[in-house]
Amino acid sequence: TSAACTVEKREAAVEAVMAAQLGERLRAVGIVEAADRAGARRAPSDTRRPSGQLWRYLPPPESKGHAFRLYDSSGTKGATKQWYKLREAWKLMEATENALGVPYRTVIKLRLDLVPMPEWRLCAARDGLLANAPPMVHAMTDKVFWGRRDVMRVACHVYDAIPFYESPDVLPAGTGGLLASPPVPGRPACMSRAVAVLPLLTSILSLPPAAFHDWNLYQKITVMNVPDMHVGGEPHPARGSRELAHNAAWQVANLRAALVAGHRWVDPLASSPGPSQTFRAPESSPPLRHAQSGPKDYQNGLFVTEKDFLDWVLRANISICDLGAETRSVLTKTLQWKRRHSMSGCVHTDAAVSIGSAATTAAAAASVPAAAVAAAAAAMLLLSE
Repeated sequence: TSAACTVEKREAAVEAVMAAQLGERLRAVGIVEAADRAGARRAPSDTRRPSGQLWRYLPPPESKGHAFRLYDSSGTKGATKQWYKLREAWKLMEATENALGVPYRTVIKLRLDLVPMPEWRLCAARDGLLANAPPMVHAMTDKVFWGRRDVMRVACHVYDAIPFYESPDVLPAGTGGLLASPPVPGRPACMSRAVAVLPLLTSILSLPPAAFHDWNLYQKITVMNVPDMHVGGEPHPARGSRELAHNAAWQVANLRAALVAGHRWVDPLASSPGPSQTFRAPESSPPLRHAQSGPKDYQNGLFVTEKDFLDWVLRANISICDLGAETRSVLTKTLQWKRRHSMSGCVHTDAAVSIGSAATTAAAAASVPAAAVAAAAAAMLLLSE
């Protein structure tokens, strides 16, 4: 409320701190106007500092969509606004690349109030940073993620994909960072969305067992739909360590069985059902099912940021790994959260599943008994304790 504490003076103080801490590494800064700011708003503009840094003033995101109304009602903070700011940050990065004449090869999305510890040591061959490596993103929910530039383009354009989860309207070609994709109709009904089987299986196998007990420091992979191949018994509704380990093993068993049976992309609407569609998979495809979910994870017509961020990336055939074995803790504000042992990079596709000849697929698909799932669940439980 003080006359000395204006928005402009606060921005100048932040600029001074950032310049002192980052120096020449600071290439561009975007400032998003608050939707509820009192007084006149600044027009969007670009300014070059004497040091060459680009400062861009941006309008607030549009006030539309179910997720925006639920999480960002004030217009000043929330789950959807972060994706808007991330998309605009990508544009700033592209402007920097154009100015330098060289594209970045690795991109990291990192919050200023969150520091993975100790420092990272990236390995191009191990971490999927080479041009011929399978696409993968290393992520700790939507807080921190990094990877090769082409896969990060998808992860950094989730804002444009939010309508896919909330409206049946057709999204334009190339929406959500998928440059070569055709126009896609939205799927607001949760159980109508297709599952990319191999990337999801690879992602689950690449996570430490602790991820299935506390997803906040890993990913919310436990709530994802999988093809129900009727193997591995039944998922358990309880949330104890043994039940969660069983559910993770159940996910793996059904995804492996689906791959062995030849299902790499399971789409409930592939048979184009009529107006009274019940979102059951066609005769040739298995139905979808999830082991557990939160209160809003499967609310139709709502973009749920932690789950649907994963879903959009997986739809692009990108596997999702953990941040890496070297990330032993996370420093956020005044707290330090310890993480369990993990692995760096994603498991290799051959380790995820081995698909045999047509003569053996039927037998292999049926060869995942409940006892095997129980043994896998016991192994996951042992590693997590």
